[in-house]
Amino acid sequence: MDAHAEIADLIAVAFATESGPARCRNPRHCEECEEADQMLLDLDPRDLNFDDLSNESRNWIFSFATDESIRWLTPGVVRVALQQSPPQPRLLFDLIINRTSDVFSEEQWIAVLNLAEYCFASGWVKRSISGSLAPAPTEAANKTTLVSPIPPRVD
Repeated sequence: MDAHAEIADLIAVAFATESGPARCRNPRHCEECEEADQMLLDLDPRDLNFDDLSNESRNWIFSFATDESIRWLTPGVVRVALQQSPPQPRLLFDLIINRTSDVFSEEQWIAVLNLAEYCFASGWVKRSISGSLAPAPTEAANKTTLVSPIPPRVD
């Protein structure tokens, strides 16, 4: 088994108890929330693709997603991220950057941190002085936003 598959399996096991469908936090709040909810309902981690996660006209919906939705979609996001050439771990890290640390269980965070370490060791991300992850040097010229695998807890 190659390293990509091992990491994807580690994530799949850690998130195996999660269930869907993906939902918006408050679908009845407004039309935008209803639209986000409808788009989230169409997503399934087993058939996510790169366009579902990277298309700027669609990726706004993830900011409306519940924590349960993010957990349910994570294995699919990691699969898609590792299938790209080069791998695109930011697909996951961008989804969780503004989430509180309790979005994942301890087991899930360990799996996500193993993914982050694997991405760092592979050169797809670099570590900043603050310990956050940022795009690898080849990508850094185009993107300056630092990405942290564990967002600060908001009380």
